[in-house]
Amino acid sequence: GTTVKVEAKPAAGYTLRAGTVEWHTVPNGIWQAVQNDEFVMPFANVEVRAEFEATSLHVTCDNVEHGTLAANPNTNVTVGERIRVTVDPEMGYKLVPNSLYYQEEGNAAGPHVPIDETSREFVMPGYSVKVFAKFSGQTFQVTVCPNIQHGTLKTIPANSAVASSTVNVVAEPQMGYVVKPGSLQYTPAGASEPRKIQNNAFTMPEANVEVCVEFAPPSFGNLSVVVDP
Repeated sequence: GTTVKVEAKPAAGYTLRAGTVEWHTVPNGIWQAVQNDEFVMPFANVEVRAEFEATSLHVTCDNVEHGTLAANPNTNVTVGERIRVTVDPEMGYKLVPNSLYYQEEGNAAGPHVPIDETSREFVMPGYSVKVFAKFSGQTFQVTVCPNIQHGTLKTIPANSAVASSTVNVVAEPQMGYVVKPGSLQYTPAGASEPRKIQNNAFTMPEANVEVCVEFAPPSFGNLSVVVDP
């Protein structure tokens, strides 16, 4: 005749299926619904049951600089499902080691759970998650030829650049001089021949480079002078 309280508590990633909390007298009593999380104990042993179902979860990815992240599947995901992350860095960039992880969505203070960087897979926990990563560029040195005469030469960026990025070149001759045609060039380390720079810019190779130019007086070709008698 006492009142028995029933608490049906789902595990992470699951919810209680409505109307499934029931009790009956053992062994063959009729199953009866538990009302308002309680029932009155009969003069017999009882069994209580409930059903839980997986919650529909999702995976989002951070907007990463210098690359993209994608997860598959990413919607209608259930706890225990295996998620594969596609990592796609921009040209000249690569994944920073140990930077790939997921975190409970909306919980900035939640733990960073590492994602294996070989398989790039993880098992879906009992909550929706957001995936994070960092990309870094492989940087090489940019130097300017020493002892350039009759002008200055500089690069933007100066000193170093990320492979596959654009390096702009500014050649400024002194008054009375011009850039000698075809002399604005760069030479990657290990290359046997320099490469001409077109439109004052070049794409940074995966090597250190040296940038050179020559300045010369302007050439006016053959001139003739006519003197009136």
